[in-house]
Amino acid sequence: MSELSQWIQSQISHYIFAGETERDVQRLLASQRNLRPSMERYTFMDGHEETMMCLKGTLPISYRGASYNIPVEIWLCIDHPSSAPICYVVPTSTMRVRPSERVDANGMVMLPTLSQWQSGTSNLTDLTQDMVRAFSIQPPVFSQSSSSGATPPPPSQPSQPSHSSYSSSSSSGGGYNAPLPAIPPAAYTTSNLPYPVFGTNNPGTGFPQSNARMQMPSLPNAAEQHRIAQGGYMQQQSWQQSQPQQLQQQQQQPLTQPPVQAKAREAQSNAEADEEQQVLLESIKSAVAERLREKLRNKLSDAEERIQLLQQENRELISGRDQVNRMLANMEEEQVKLEENCVRLDAAMDEIKRNMARLASAGDIPVDQAVTTSTPLYKQLLQMVAEESALEDALYHLANALQHHVIDLPVFVKHVRTLSLRQFMLRAKIKKARDVAHLRDI
Repeated sequence: MSELSQWIQSQISHYIFAGETERDVQRLLASQRNLRPSMERYTFMDGHEETMMCLKGTLPISYRGASYNIPVEIWLCIDHPSSAPICYVVPTSTMRVRPSERVDANGMVMLPTLSQWQSGTSNLTDLTQDMVRAFSIQPPVFSQSSSSGATPPPPSQPSQPSHSSYSSSSSSGGGYNAPLPAIPPAAYTTSNLPYPVFGTNNPGTGFPQSNARMQMPSLPNAAEQHRIAQGGYMQQQSWQQSQPQQLQQQQQQPLTQPPVQAKAREAQSNAEADEEQQVLLESIKSAVAERLREKLRNKLSDAEERIQLLQQENRELISGRDQVNRMLANMEEEQVKLEENCVRLDAAMDEIKRNMARLASAGDIPVDQAVTTSTPLYKQLLQMVAEESALEDALYHLANALQHHVIDLPVFVKHVRTLSLRQFMLRAKIKKARDVAHLRDI
């Protein structure tokens, strides 16, 4: 693990999602090497302060064929990435914020990426890329001309209703400047960075005056940067100082000039007007395109949600169709089984009716003929079993009569001796008959 990673992890340990925040910052620093992290105090609108990570540096943009560096600050909330970062454009003392739909007068960045921030899909790398694209279409700052008087200090940075004004570590009195490890990217400096020059009479629109041609200063080399650091932006001052001289020379020229010079001035004026109209047209086109893209994204989002709902309903309908088909198949099987049972029941009812009719026509059956046997041995055995059962009943009734004093004891003993002897003989014959018939013992 690198020293920078260890430092970031140690500083954002109080973050709710410290791991995801650390990975998001690492990816951003890998893509934007002009940004450096620091821990500073941020004051919210309700007055409470929190120590949050601030990514300071510049974002490189390309505007009308020239490259510029835009100074920015990206504040990460404690619950990052659940909440959107707070982004500002931080102009230097020689610059002013150019208000637009993307940046307000205080420098707060207002992009669809921030307003539509979603945890899990949005990240800092995509946010900075969107900022670069938006700033390349319409730069958020411009250099203030020296002829316009004293340069006002950079405005304070109040946030939107859910936040309060930005307070740096030096102004809050409780700043947190933890030591940073050595980082390969260059140090964050904005005092010598060139920015597009716009007319100062109307800073809100950012377009040049009609009598001055808009010039885009080129990026200074190392020697020019040293001269700029020592004496300010010399190219801009020289250009601004040359304007009164040119105007004075034009005023000193005679009113009557050759037609060729008048035509040249007229052509130059027309070219400047055409260029201004072209810039205005491009700005309008970019604004319209951005609005159309935003509406298209909203339409696509609504369409995707509707498609997802329709797909969910389709899956539910398909599942219901399969369930209904299974229920129909089970009902058909049950119907076949019920029809078969109905056929069997009808046949059994017909047979019962026939038997009942036959029994009704046969009349009463004698008791002795109700039970028949297949062999004479079985018939003899049946008679002996019936006689033995009758003797058992007679003995029972004799005991019952003696108990109720119907007969006396001598009579009871006499009949019991006779019946018991007969019962014994019958049981012996029954056992012998069962052995001959190969019946099991009972």
